[in-house]
Amino acid sequence: ITGAVTITGPGADLLKIDANQGSRIFNVDDQDAATQIVVGIDGLTLTGGNAISGGAIYTREDLTVSNSTISGNTAFNGPLVTDGNGGGIFNRYGITTVSNSTISGNTAGQDGGGIYIHSGTTTVSNSTISGNTASVDGGGINNHAGTTTVSNSTISGNTAANYGGGIYHNGLLGTTTVSNSTVSGNTASL
Repeated sequence: ITGAVTITGPGADLLKIDANQGSRIFNVDDQDAATQIVVGIDGLTLTGGNAISGGAIYTREDLTVSNSTISGNTAFNGPLVTDGNGGGIFNRYGITTVSNSTISGNTAGQDGGGIYIHSGTTTVSNSTISGNTASVDGGGINNHAGTTTVSNSTISGNTAANYGGGIYHNGLLGTTTVSNSTVSGNTASL
């Protein structure tokens, strides 16, 4: 996606986009760091995405995901340090808003089974992040030097091999704020 667009489905239970493990589903990037295109994804299920980073969605733009399900996607390891991150969503320098949605059952070969934020801004509200897995840190969410806000949401049953089964805040830069939410049943080995 290289231009402003809103993709509206009939509902997550009625329309599924399945990449069948063949590719990422949406790459949201106009290749211009000086501008932010506005993109909306509403009322869809995204599954079967498989990419080096951002199994279902990779974004550097102003993205809103609402009333959707992101499930069963994979970010696999590659040669770069940023590879293998964001099984569901990888937000790199962008602005991502997730509302009234479910991010579940996604896998990252490195960090952020559900969502990986790299120096971007991410807001999650009225959503569930559950059953995601990271082979390193942040089973549900991994915030690397970004700004992350979670409200009125549930983060449960996520797993990380090292740190942050539910949420991992990486480094001294950035902020992570959680309010009016449930964080439970997540596991990490360290």
